[in-house]
Order: sequence, then C-alpha cells, then structure tokens
Amino acid sequence: MNTKTMVKKYEAKGYTMQDLQGNWEAHREYGVRYNEWLSMMKGIVDQIPPKTSKIVMPAEIEKNRQTDARYAAAVQKLLDDGMPVEELQIRMKRYSYMHPAEQAKILEIMAIYRRTGDLVPLEKVRLTN
Repeated sequence: MNTKTMVKKYEAKGYTMQDLQGNWEAHREYGVRYNEWLSMMKGIVDQIPPKTSKIVMPAEIEKNRQTDARYAAAVQKLLDDGMPVEELQIRMKRYSYMHPAEQAKILEIMAIYRRTGDLVPLEKVRLTN
C-alpha cells in the first residue's frame, strides 16, 4: 500500500492529517524511526477503529497520552531488539479488537519474553483470530 492510500483510509475513518501527525509525534518521542512508523501504519490502518465525535475530558486525554506513550515505548523496545515490523504486525493483528491499553500491556510482555528468549517463534504461533 502506498502512503497516499494509507492516508485516505485513515481520513475515511474520521481522522484528520493533524491526528496522523500527532500519532507520528507520539511515536517519534520514543525513538521510533519514521520509516518504521509509516510501515506499521500502513499495516494497521485497516484495523484502526473509526474516530468518534464524543466529548473527551482532560483526564481522559492524559490517560490516552500515557497509553500511547506506553504503546510506542513497547513497540520501540521490540524494534530495537530486532523484531521486524512485519512480524510485529502479524503478532498484533490478533489483538486488534482490544483496547489500546491492553495492547500496550501485551506489547510490554512480548518485549520481556523476546529479551529472555522465551517468545514463541512466529512460525509456531497459531495465526487465527
């Protein structure tokens, strides 16, 4: 998928270019490189839920910011440990229905298992949803 198609799909879900740039900024703060972020976004754009128009309170915004930070930091740990973006996308696809906070926990656990050598090899993972 090219970048233009990814952006169109993202916007079709109700997000703006400002939202996309904010997502990039959140990942960049934790050391994610642009090409890794872009590749990840292209792989998950179809799984992103539509944006809602509900009113969001400042406490919820802060909680979401913290969740985004945890998620981005866990992704970066896995990438730094040598996990290919494609493998990360495959592994996380099965958790796409979960809340981002739960996904962040899974990513953190996955990073621990990868560092200890206990992460099940991808070819042995059952990839059904």
